[in-house]
Amino acid sequence: MGFLPWSVTEQALRSVHGPVLRTDHGTYAVRYAGMGEMRQVEQWLAMNKAQNFEDWRNAMRMHAFASFNLVYADREGNTMFVHNSLTPNRVSGYNWAHYLPGDDSSLIWDNYMPFDRLPQVINPESGFIHSANQSPFYITAEGSNPVKENYRIEDGFPTRMTNRADRGLELFAELGTISEQEFFDIKHDKSFSTKSRSMAFLNQALELDLSDGEQKYRDAQQIIASWDRNTNLKNRGAALSTCVIGSEWLAEQKGKPEPDIREELIRCTDRLLNKVGRLDPAWGDVSRHIRGDLNLPVAGGPDTLRAIYGMGMEEDGYLTNVAGDGLYYMLSWDAEGQQKVRGIHQFGAATLDETSPHYADQAQDYVDEVLHDPLFDAEKRATKIQRSYRPGE
Repeated sequence: MGFLPWSVTEQALRSVHGPVLRTDHGTYAVRYAGMGEMRQVEQWLAMNKAQNFEDWRNAMRMHAFASFNLVYADREGNTMFVHNSLTPNRVSGYNWAHYLPGDDSSLIWDNYMPFDRLPQVINPESGFIHSANQSPFYITAEGSNPVKENYRIEDGFPTRMTNRADRGLELFAELGTISEQEFFDIKHDKSFSTKSRSMAFLNQALELDLSDGEQKYRDAQQIIASWDRNTNLKNRGAALSTCVIGSEWLAEQKGKPEPDIREELIRCTDRLLNKVGRLDPAWGDVSRHIRGDLNLPVAGGPDTLRAIYGMGMEEDGYLTNVAGDGLYYMLSWDAEGQQKVRGIHQFGAATLDETSPHYADQAQDYVDEVLHDPLFDAEKRATKIQRSYRPGE
């Protein structure tokens, strides 16, 4: 009951389709993938207890996650991608992206596409799998991908491509057989693909006729024209270019129309001049990773493989890293099947305790792209222990 008892009575609506929402716009029934599904933790447990590829696939066939792309790899060299979704078996003849009539019982789907029918890639001939929130029909090299035509539009599988997907696929294709270091370099790549949706939007800025406008906008246009598509620390075209690109990225994420390129060029030009004082600051002066007393330059950008998403330019005059790469690991196996694991956290192990020495002790290595041994091995871990705790102490 607590200090202040409070009783509330609310009317809950439900139909044969599912829960009902009454809004100013109308009354809608909602039917969604995973209704009543409670076995997610059970499946995670089964996946973690798997001893081999078939064990893992059998755990996946529990099919308890509504939507979660997954990639598998093991010491035997098996690899797999699955667009793991609860995909309803919906009737044809309706646009399932729009409102549908509530008085048609044929729209009440009651089963899902079987797991083994979902778009997936197993041990592709190309030798690589790359998953970066893109269409499940472009995961590896041509000829090894799921075939889009084998699925119906009613299945609703995404068709979007990200820059991370375009860039990763082209890097893997260019390199062929790669080393562990080359794999590391791909993960930390900071460039935009010439094929990406982002660059297609940005290139529209180069086609604008700015002859009647102010000189600063023509200067901005020239900076974009000279930009090498990279977001390394010393880059002097990244601040302006990623500002323009970011507007398209946000619009796409929210399902809104593509922004007006002229308006975005003007907005980003004025913002940089007002907040930074120049159109071509070094990217490391603008892109910052902040934790406690640390304020560090960080390379990478929005939707690059080294994913860094910043906010706060209006308030601070620089962008604070708020999303993208966080805790991540790199795994590999040698010829004898011995596993190697390295990783980093963007801040440190003490995520909430500001007084802890581990509150920000990984931030510098994070921006320097230095990965750590997680010390799963007891002998290695013993050399690092500074204090041991026992129950009751």
